[in-house]
Amino acid sequence: MITEKGIITHIDSEHNQVWVQTQAKTACGHCAQSTSCTSGVLARFFTRRQPPLVLDKPANAHIGQQVDLVLPAGALLKGTVLLYLLPLLCMIVLSMLAHLSAQHFHFNDILSDVFSLIFAVLGLWFGFIIARYKILASQFGLAIKT
Repeated sequence: MITEKGIITHIDSEHNQVWVQTQAKTACGHCAQSTSCTSGVLARFFTRRQPPLVLDKPANAHIGQQVDLVLPAGALLKGTVLLYLLPLLCMIVLSMLAHLSAQHFHFNDILSDVFSLIFAVLGLWFGFIIARYKILASQFGLAIKT
């Protein structure tokens, strides 16, 4: 189990949901040199604010309450596989289909390679889009521990 602390920022009683805000953690910024260290400055500059998570409302939730978010260990593996393998598989499949189509239409070698490259990039992009929406749509068992 992976746990993370969060704060309830909004309660939607109509849909029985809460919005939980977590803090983005960086590897830097915890030592005494964090204000003058270049890595610490860059970490603060490039750290984005995390969007709130919308989760099912626990029984006695209130705004400002600090909660523990729990993610099953298998969910992290599932999300990692989806994020890394799906785009690669889409890239390979679309590149192969483009290459076969180029051979079928008797394209010359350079045009066939360009055609395959374009479809490989499109497949990679398409795979990332699918993975993103799959990950955002299902929260992989993320729950509030009461």
